[in-house]
Amino acid sequence: TAETLVRLLQQRMRDLEAETCRRLISWEDEKFYSALGGRSEGNATDEGNDNTVDAMSLNDLFKTLQRLDDELEKMESWIQDRAATIKPITDECHGIEEENRMLEQQWISYEALGNELKRLLGGLVLPQSL
Repeated sequence: TAETLVRLLQQRMRDLEAETCRRLISWEDEKFYSALGGRSEGNATDEGNDNTVDAMSLNDLFKTLQRLDDELEKMESWIQDRAATIKPITDECHGIEEENRMLEQQWISYEALGNELKRLLGGLVLPQSL
């Protein structure tokens, strides 16, 4: 059903957001620890390695975020496609519901008319010769 689909997509969005947060935290931790533990004072080689690690972790983060963005775009496209597919059906259902309401009102009116005719005809006295 639509509710199940919405719940499924919302859960997937939460999972993607959580994964992104975990990656960001991991990236920040890696950057922090590499800056703290890997650098020696005045050693240009270690500093160059830290920049490489930072650039690699930044590149990994960018790739992850790009992948998540692409997946989100695919999900949005899928939802829009399904909404376009479902719209004619929901419009048709709306029309059917409206027609049912009108038929129900017509039935109530016919029933009231029948009761009124019975009441009027019940009081009518016709001669036997007719």
